[in-house]
Amino acid sequence: MEELGGASGVLQSAWDFWVGDLIGDVRDFFNRGESHASPIILDLDGNGISTLGLDAGVQFDHNGDGFAQATGWVGPEDALLAMDLTGNEEIETGSELFGNASEIEDGVTAMNGFEALAIHDTNGNGRIDPGDEAWDDLRLWQDTNGNGEVDDGELLTLDEVGIGSIDLGYTNSTYVDEHGNEHRQIGRFEWADGPISQR
Repeated sequence: MEELGGASGVLQSAWDFWVGDLIGDVRDFFNRGESHASPIILDLDGNGISTLGLDAGVQFDHNGDGFAQATGWVGPEDALLAMDLTGNEEIETGSELFGNASEIEDGVTAMNGFEALAIHDTNGNGRIDPGDEAWDDLRLWQDTNGNGEVDDGELLTLDEVGIGSIDLGYTNSTYVDEHGNEHRQIGRFEWADGPISQR
C-alpha cells in the first residue's frame, strides 16, 4: 500500500470478507458451491483497513438470497461504499455494495468492486467524482456498532464525509489480515481538501 500526501486513507475492494457457511473455509469459486464477497472499503481514519473476523458474529445477505450469512466485516473506523438501490435508506444485500454481487449489465455481475464502480464513470475521466451522474447517490456505510445493519447516522454521502474523488485504477494484492480477510485489490481516493489516500 502506498500513502501519498498528508492524511492517508485506504480504499480496498475485494477485501474478501470470507462469508461463513458454518461448515468451514469458504473459497472464491462459486462453481464449487463456495462464495466470497468483494466490497469496496474506504480507510477513513488513515491507519489501514480494519476488519472483523467471523468470530465477531456479523451476518449479512451478500448474495441476495434472503438469508444473512456469517461474514467477515469492516471495522467501525472505516466504511463500505454503497448505493441504496431500493431507496429505503438501508443496505440490505451485496448488490447494494460495490463488489462481485453488483450487476453491471443485465444478468452479469462484476468481478470486483472497481469493475462495479466503473460503470458510473459517466464523464469518462477514470475516477468517480462530482461530475459523474451517480455521485449524489453514492453512500458510505460506517457500521459503527458492527451489527451488519444500517442504523441512524451510519449512511453518509461522499460529500458529508469529505471525499473528493475515487480512482478506478487498482493494484492486485495477496495480503491476508489477522482476521483471515483477503485484501485483493488496492486503489486510492482523494479527500475533497486535497490529500490522496489509499483504498
